[in-house]
Amino acid sequence: MGPRLLYSLIIGAAILASLVLRVWDPTPVARLRSLVFDSYQRLAPLKFDPELPVRIVDIDEESLQRIGQWPWPRTILSDLLVKLRDAGAATVGFDMVFPEPDRMSPANAVKFWPQSDQLTQLKTELDALPSNDEIFAETIGTAPVVMGFIASPMNQHALPEAKAGMSFGGDDPRLFAPHYPSATSSLKELQTPAVGAGALNWVPEYDQIIRRMPILVTLDETLYPSFSADLLRVAQGASTYVVKSSGASGEKAFGEQTGIVKVRVGDFEVPTDANGQMWLHFSPQTRDRYLPAWKILDGEIGEDEIAAAFF
Repeated sequence: MGPRLLYSLIIGAAILASLVLRVWDPTPVARLRSLVFDSYQRLAPLKFDPELPVRIVDIDEESLQRIGQWPWPRTILSDLLVKLRDAGAATVGFDMVFPEPDRMSPANAVKFWPQSDQLTQLKTELDALPSNDEIFAETIGTAPVVMGFIASPMNQHALPEAKAGMSFGGDDPRLFAPHYPSATSSLKELQTPAVGAGALNWVPEYDQIIRRMPILVTLDETLYPSFSADLLRVAQGASTYVVKSSGASGEKAFGEQTGIVKVRVGDFEVPTDANGQMWLHFSPQTRDRYLPAWKILDGEIGEDEIAAAFF
């Protein structure tokens, strides 16, 4: 056997072994790949682009000092939403869940007051006032709001309202997206007027480090978008997601159900892994991402800044 042939056999065997390892993907190899991915994140983090039109309303320490302890009455959240709406925000998302009535609504708060004849008439008048949830729901109906929900492994029979259509090419994406039997959602009166709803979940890896986020989740038998994906959809005025999976036109799966390939959200096409998760490229922490809630409520942040920040 000549040296050239031997060299070719060694190279061929190395390539074949690499292919077998990639298909088999044993746990040590998968974990090593994750460590390499983490190293790239540290060596080449994503640069923060101040022109990127996304900001986070920050419930910071000063906001808590000025407005009061959390949770705030939902009338304050309504006021905050009015400020953002009137400033031209293309979409506003609440990455929190409101599963119970606001305990600070007049009719609820009055239950904790002492019983006395002097307060009887006042309590009757307070009972007639609209609840904080009614006020908040009315404001939600006037703004491009996306409500978050938390997909749950517990069978609670509380599916959120689906707000967007789902179409797909190839294999049914419900076979691959993270599956949950139910979810913890906000009150129906808050969900109904919102134009969007998305899952706040992340799928933990072996070391609890977040490297990927699902674009899609399946609740019972229904496909839902993630919270971030629905923010993007609503901001563009889109109504439907288009999911491409194995077997779709142009996707080579060789007859195998290999999973989700990409998800189209309006004008954006997001590549995903087989389970419909997007790999994340983190950028360093910066205060430029945040708008303190108290400054928005006090009018210290101009409309131009808010309109630019929220798409």
